[in-house]
Amino acid sequence: MKILIKNGTLCTMIDGVEDAKGDILVEDGKIVTIGQDIQDKDAAIIDASGLYVLPGMIDAHTHIGMFDFNHECSVDDANEMTNPVTIAMDARYGVNPKAREFRAAYEHGITTLLVTPGSGDVFCGLAFAMKTHGNNVFEMTLKAPCAVKIALGGNPKNTYGDQKQLPMTRMGVWRRYFFFVSSDLLLGKIFSSSHS
Repeated sequence: MKILIKNGTLCTMIDGVEDAKGDILVEDGKIVTIGQDIQDKDAAIIDASGLYVLPGMIDAHTHIGMFDFNHECSVDDANEMTNPVTIAMDARYGVNPKAREFRAAYEHGITTLLVTPGSGDVFCGLAFAMKTHGNNVFEMTLKAPCAVKIALGGNPKNTYGDQKQLPMTRMGVWRRYFFFVSSDLLLGKIFSSSHS
């Protein structure tokens, strides 16, 4: 399918490059040509006269689809909270692609999301990048995994402090989950350099 956006003010979002009136030809969801007075008899025309055309926005940290506030009883599929280290949790399996927030996002120009697990654990799980439009989370996925979510502050200490287990404080987060890891890495570097 081809779509030709005509006569819009094209916002390049590049410093030093002025916005200009022009056209954009899109084929199968990909931009194929940007210019002025583009003609394509097979394309559906969108007249963007008097409108601004700009790239979709990216939300680089969201939980859309993982918390469901669409019903009386809210759902939290963002936080495992069974162990401070749940790094293997894949956020894709907690996302409801039918959540109304996706529609609100794409209708307001947000086309791409980095969906992360919640902050209830220290090592929370694997984040992924996805499109905001679609019906199947795996078809909407652009890249998975693309980040690890780590929480160092109040959320994990509140989760586990209430259970009277480490980490109950920020000190516990750092001492238990980062001091030993960084010490082991440092000792490993020292050991490997002294034996090479």
